[in-house]
Amino acid sequence: MDKLQIVLNKPSYSIPEVAQIIGITKYRVRMMIKLKQIKAIMAGSQQLILCHELKRYLIKGGFISHG
Repeated sequence: MDKLQIVLNKPSYSIPEVAQIIGITKYRVRMMIKLKQIKAIMAGSQQLILCHELKRYLIKGGFISHG
C-alpha cells in the first residue's frame, strides 16, 4: 500500500502507468476511458488520467480505502 501512495503523488498518469498501477492491460484502460468508467484528458496526442480521477476509481473499485 505504501508504494501505491507514493505512486499517486504525481498530478497525472499515462495509460501505461494506470495499467501498471491497476494491474490490467493498456487496452483495457483505453476501453475504460471509451466506456466513461474513468475520465481522461488530452495532452497533445496523449491521454492522461488526473490523479484525483485515478484515486476516485481506485476507491470506488475497493482497491484503496478512502482517506
